[in-house]
Amino acid sequence: MLITQIKKDRMQARVQENQHKYETLTTLLSEIQRLEKPDQENDDKVQGVCKKYIKGINEMISVVLGGKPQEATEADSMTDTTEQSPEDIKATMLLAEKITVEQYLPKQLNEGELENAIQVALIKAEATTMKDMGKVMKELKANFDGLYDGKIASQRIRELLNS
Repeated sequence: MLITQIKKDRMQARVQENQHKYETLTTLLSEIQRLEKPDQENDDKVQGVCKKYIKGINEMISVVLGGKPQEATEADSMTDTTEQSPEDIKATMLLAEKITVEQYLPKQLNEGELENAIQVALIKAEATTMKDMGKVMKELKANFDGLYDGKIASQRIRELLNS
């Protein structure tokens, strides 16, 4: 189970004296413990907590950077920290947290893979109008649940159905 792996990784971070990773995983485990029966939870619920945690991190990065795009943050994280502002350093730390938690989620479809999945879903659902959007989303979810950003998929499906 995923929760077991997170606990193992947390202990390994402690042994390796990786304080930031240890604290991140401790916080993540605390969020998971909020579930009714955490030791008996399935991986889907744990992944749901991970997604919610990452969403919070993304919001904090936006606040810290005052709306600066996250891609800029990722590029900034590769530079020497002596040249970074306090906001950039905080955003880099948040990005490290995000990377730590993302390893417990399945690999997300890239833009091209999502586009192909949407095209297949459109064909299978025989969608031609916006009224068919629910059918397309249902088809996409049936085959790729948890592997894509629903907001991006929804926006792209709208574009295709309106054209």
